[in-house]
Amino acid sequence: MILGKIPASCYTSATLTLTDGIAGEKVDFDGTKLDVGLGQTVPIIQRWDKEFDNSGEAKVVISTTWCTKPLTDTPTFTMRFNTLGVNVTETRAVTFGGGDHERFY
Repeated sequence: MILGKIPASCYTSATLTLTDGIAGEKVDFDGTKLDVGLGQTVPIIQRWDKEFDNSGEAKVVISTTWCTKPLTDTPTFTMRFNTLGVNVTETRAVTFGGGDHERFY
């Protein structure tokens, strides 16, 4: 297993995971998106939960592919959700530090 960022490697998937929810409680992720830049593929939604599962989690998983070259733009992950009347919006640059499936909460 190789750890760390590998030059010219490609990475995929940004995951927003909400935890400690009530099973069956609705969650609205409307507005959550992954903005990509130069050299990146169009984002694909892999998972988009509408409610918390039996373990109290709800997720959005969006993937793209880009390489760790110096001129490649960094994707921006805008996370929006509403559950139990609470609205949250946060934006973060996706760096991944050498691996995919970075989790954002």
